[in-house]
Amino acid sequence: MLFLGNLFQPIHGAHIFRQTHVAANIEHFMRDGVFSRPAIYNHDEVRSYFDTPIYQWIVAIIGGGIGADPVVVGRIVNVLAFVGFVFLIDRTMARLEISRFVRFCTLAIGALAPLTLSFGDAILPDPLAIGLAFASLYAFFEWERSPRLVPYLVMLGAGVLATLIKNPIYFPVAATILAWTVWTRGLRALARPEWITFVIVIAATVAGYTIVTGRVNHPGGIPADEWRWYFGSWGDRGRIDTYAVLARSLGNEVLNPVLAALALVGLAASIRNRAESVARLVLVLVAACVLTMLVFVTLHYQHDYYQLPFVFPMALAAAYGLDRVRAAARGRWRLGRGWDIALLVVLALVSLRHSLTWYGRLSAISPRQVMAEGAWLRSRTSADDFVVYVHRSENLSWNPAYLYFAKREGFNLVATAISRPGLQEIASRFGPSYRRVLVFCPAFVGQEPRRALDALGLEAEGESGEGKLYVLEN
Repeated sequence: MLFLGNLFQPIHGAHIFRQTHVAANIEHFMRDGVFSRPAIYNHDEVRSYFDTPIYQWIVAIIGGGIGADPVVVGRIVNVLAFVGFVFLIDRTMARLEISRFVRFCTLAIGALAPLTLSFGDAILPDPLAIGLAFASLYAFFEWERSPRLVPYLVMLGAGVLATLIKNPIYFPVAATILAWTVWTRGLRALARPEWITFVIVIAATVAGYTIVTGRVNHPGGIPADEWRWYFGSWGDRGRIDTYAVLARSLGNEVLNPVLAALALVGLAASIRNRAESVARLVLVLVAACVLTMLVFVTLHYQHDYYQLPFVFPMALAAAYGLDRVRAAARGRWRLGRGWDIALLVVLALVSLRHSLTWYGRLSAISPRQVMAEGAWLRSRTSADDFVVYVHRSENLSWNPAYLYFAKREGFNLVATAISRPGLQEIASRFGPSYRRVLVFCPAFVGQEPRRALDALGLEAEGESGEGKLYVLEN
């Protein structure tokens, strides 16, 4: 119901900047062809290539082929990826002979997690990457049971695709596969040709992705702050507030406080019962998630959607903890089936209330003002106009959302950079390719930037409560 209610809504929710970046990629692929260079509407932002646009290509091909809204198609693709992912998680647990109770609780907890609900209608490639990553994990367990070529190639191929879309998403799955192999077969197993091949291919994929994105986004070389953005610093890993933010996300968006406590119970039980396959899987998955957060600490500190791959591992830990609590209560107080039902009902009600509350917080963000400005700009400009969009601070000047909602190619310009030479330089760069170069000063930036533009003697094209539009070059 939540999905259907939001299916035809404009982009909303957390991380509008990232969603509009992906949506702008899709719209440019639909317009220019799927093999064109990844692009967004604001030409000031050099990072048009955040991930290999496999998700964007799929949505662009389907949306262009049937003439559908790419936002709607993108949401449907993500839901289908999620359904496939849930099926693979269940099959993986079944392959390891995990009980039906733990499997059911894992899937229910994961499906109702606030992050799952809030990003179910987000225009992001993460659900597809997660589905591919766990397809690789399922294929690994199939291959381990019966060493045949097909499951090995699926494990490797799905891993490569997930890595190409987003390296940090496949990292915990790759770590899980390698750790499980070492645990069950010993360290020497990694010296076998198939594992050497696996490590080399995944490492080469990461290297190739880094080189290609570096050349597209930074022709002059990858800047040092780009590495810091991904991996942070040792100081970041030593700050208490870093872990406080991560704990808040895991305890409120991935799980809830009650389920987080059960996950700790499940983790403790897994250490004690590590000979069981379910306990071993909990330990390996949770350890891989912790390692991933430590490696990509800045990404996880800044963006909660990087914890999406942790939802079902943490759900498994909570489900196993619930199973241990249930078993202990049955043994101590001789409780019957009614206890199981009552426990599940209470836990379901608590979890559902928490999830809906946090879903409301995460999805309530709506860029209404930016959408209104974009609609007004579309009414005053044509598709072959170039719009310089004025912002009041550097924190907003790189954001692709403003020109995305305007559906106009343009340039985000911070208000303090308004000058005749600066505007003339933009006009000389982009003017030859467009009918007109315009400058839009939205109302929210205040009067000072508007006075600066008026002082340059620019012709006014239009004015409303949304802002004022000037002609820079005809």
